[in-house]
Amino acid sequence: KMRKLLKYSPYYYMVVINISTRDYDLGFKESNKIGSYLRNNLNRESIILNKGSKKNNELVQENHNCYIINFESAWRCEELLKWVDKDTTILIDESQKIKSHTSKIGKFCQKLAKKTEYKYILTGTPQSTGYVDYYNQLFFTDTLKMSYKQFSDRYCVYDVMKYNGFPFKQLVGYRNTKELDQII
Repeated sequence: KMRKLLKYSPYYYMVVINISTRDYDLGFKESNKIGSYLRNNLNRESIILNKGSKKNNELVQENHNCYIINFESAWRCEELLKWVDKDTTILIDESQKIKSHTSKIGKFCQKLAKKTEYKYILTGTPQSTGYVDYYNQLFFTDTLKMSYKQFSDRYCVYDVMKYNGFPFKQLVGYRNTKELDQII
């Protein structure tokens, strides 16, 4: 599926966020396969950004046409935010990694999403704790155009609980799930 997305990407410039780019991880082999496919089949040279934050930022400043980076490094690479524009395709593999709208990678991907309209996600496990896991993934792809507060008010059911005398909201269920299933 990733190869199809890479092949039919409408633009030459691309960022692929992958599970891992460290050479001792299984994910590095996948990153190398992606790089080889881009080079051999699509004539696109790619750079794997796995050199540390400072070096990764320097590599992006050299202005290559495709970058492959892992989740742990992506949010640290501020130069990517400057490099991505409306003509850039962003492809995220294992998109459940961006499910939290408050995590550093989740926030970074929200910023990237605002810069281009060509965004794709791939995952085999889009949710692990419930419908709330879909929010940031759907927001990233522009499938949902609402704030997290709006999403929460529309689809989440909360009870007010107390811990050491302090009240907090606990997610206890979902509503309007048929509507959300149609969106998904």
